[in-house]
This record gives sequence, C-alpha cells and structure tokens, in this order.
Amino acid sequence: MMSLEGVEFIRRLLMHALPDRFVWIRYYGLLANAQRRENLERCRLLLGVTPPQEAETGESPETWEERLEHLTGNDPTRCPICGEGRLQLIETLRRSRRDPATTEARAPP
Repeated sequence: MMSLEGVEFIRRLLMHALPDRFVWIRYYGLLANAQRRENLERCRLLLGVTPPQEAETGESPETWEERLEHLTGNDPTRCPICGEGRLQLIETLRRSRRDPATTEARAPP
C-alpha cells in the first residue's frame, strides 16, 4: 500500500487510458488464439514443467462448486437459510433476444 498525491494518482490512472482512435490488443504473442496450444506446450517443454494434472490423468476438472468449496471451505450448494438443505439447479433460463419490432426505441448509451 502507498499514499499518493491526487495529481500523481490521476497521472498514473491516465497512463492506462488510450488516446482517441487507438484500440487495446488483448491477446498477442504467446497467448494469441491461433497458436496458443502449441506455444504453451513449447513453453512447458523449455521450462521443464509438466502439464496440469487433469490433462494427464484424463479426469474431468473440478466443477465451480467443488473449486469454491476447496478454496473457501464453504459449500455453495448448502442452503444459506437453514444451513442443512442443499440447493439444486432446477432450470437455466436463456437470455432472451429482444424483438426490434416490439421493443421501444431508446436513446443511445
């Protein structure tokens, strides 16, 4: 943690803002989508690192519930009210697409 003057804070913050007409390039180099798998394999080979356990054993990776419980020690499927029951997924609702013909016009954001 550090304390900064207001001007220095704004200066550092604005270092992350791009000028007009510039765009962020998210993934390039080793993590570019086109050769990501090959590049990661080459990096592991050069560094002498073995691939993650799931790939070697063929086991499926942990679910988000298992991982969250492992990390926090709290079971996310346990009822937050009574603490004894288990929450179950009944249905997953898909995001609906709005019909432009029936949607009211709105101002741009």
